[in-house]
Amino acid sequence: MGISKEELNVLLKECQLNKHNNPSHCLSKLHTTIDDLIVHVERSHEVRKVFGGLLKDVIQDEIQSISSQQQINADEIYRQMILFSLDLLCRYLLVLEHLIMNNDQQQQHIGTPNNKKQKRSDQNFHIDWYMNERDEILYLFTNFIKLDLRQFWHETERLEDQEIGNTMVDVCLTIIRNNQFSSRARTMKDYLSFILALSIGLFRIEEDSSMKIIQMLQIQEHTATIYSAAIICHVKHFRTDTLLERIINDICHICLSPSIIQSSISNHSCRSNTSISNTQTEPNSSRTMAKLLDELSIHISDHLIIYINRLLDLFDSDCLQMRNCLLNVCVNIIRYCSSLSQYKELRGELFFLIIDQYFLDCNVHVRSHAIGLCMNLVESKLIPIKFYCHLTQATLERMNDTSCIVRKHAIQLATKLLKFNPYTDRVKKQKIVFKNFFFIKYNVK
Repeated sequence: MGISKEELNVLLKECQLNKHNNPSHCLSKLHTTIDDLIVHVERSHEVRKVFGGLLKDVIQDEIQSISSQQQINADEIYRQMILFSLDLLCRYLLVLEHLIMNNDQQQQHIGTPNNKKQKRSDQNFHIDWYMNERDEILYLFTNFIKLDLRQFWHETERLEDQEIGNTMVDVCLTIIRNNQFSSRARTMKDYLSFILALSIGLFRIEEDSSMKIIQMLQIQEHTATIYSAAIICHVKHFRTDTLLERIINDICHICLSPSIIQSSISNHSCRSNTSISNTQTEPNSSRTMAKLLDELSIHISDHLIIYINRLLDLFDSDCLQMRNCLLNVCVNIIRYCSSLSQYKELRGELFFLIIDQYFLDCNVHVRSHAIGLCMNLVESKLIPIKFYCHLTQATLERMNDTSCIVRKHAIQLATKLLKFNPYTDRVKKQKIVFKNFFFIKYNVK
């Protein structure tokens, strides 16, 4: 090692003494020896505890300093301290993640019968400490990146020119890849999605990050929810669709690759043939990307409107989850546009798409899902009057479908159309008028 234990102890003691009075000096000292220091941190639990506590105290003080801007005309100092802090946080997070992942291998080392329980107990203690420490560092990272860091960078030195941005994104992707997040890990997911979104936006690395996210989506299904949260956070925080547009284009490019397009063209005739079932194997990546788009349509359907024509190209996808996802996207956009007159024409196009294409899809589940969504729209009274006859005719045709599930849902939709038809209120009012008229004239109820 480049630094001995004695030198390490001297360094840590010096930083402990100056962490509150001069946090910038401590950050500089720690970052100068980080390559050697991180080796000790990874190998020794005692060093890890001291380093972790010191890092949290120093960066917390630095956050307060940046928030209050205690140093005047010190942009250069702040820039260096920000980069040092981000690098130290990333390096420490990777160490903790590495230790957590190695815990499974350590548990396989059973040992002798006499010390087996003791070793397992020690390992459980350490893994709990690692995970709690990681959560605390992620929380600190979140508070740090919330700061207005761009104020210290000007035209001559741009924040997006710093390589630390890609490092931050890679750290987040590594943690996401290694963890199957449970419902109890919601806080951790929130931290990661926020850090990932702000890292991409602050350093303006949407293009590179989009490719990394899409590549991971292709192999890991559990990442769709957290990536959708990051995209939503990016859209709302920076008020831009840069990342969203890149993601949509990459999804369409992958799902509509030449091999898939050729297959979909050969099977296009069976899209409207209800007697043919879809027996093709669906790629996992398409299902995962469908889940991502589904999440986006729920929370930012207003931002998906401008990309709807691009998304509708995915109707040629052989993945039924993708086609069901497009149905959800269409319905969520219809709900959003219901009170906006400027999107009246778009609503009509989406209604025709659902009725004329999805009602006739070759897959039973897609047809059934389309009818079910129309039931929800009817109950919400979001079907324009001029589409009632067209929807009723299509519903009657589906009552003769080859699938009993589709026929059942078609009958339920027909019932809803009768119950919630737009003329019901008018008929009720006329009945009330006639009742009042006969009561007044003939004194008859």
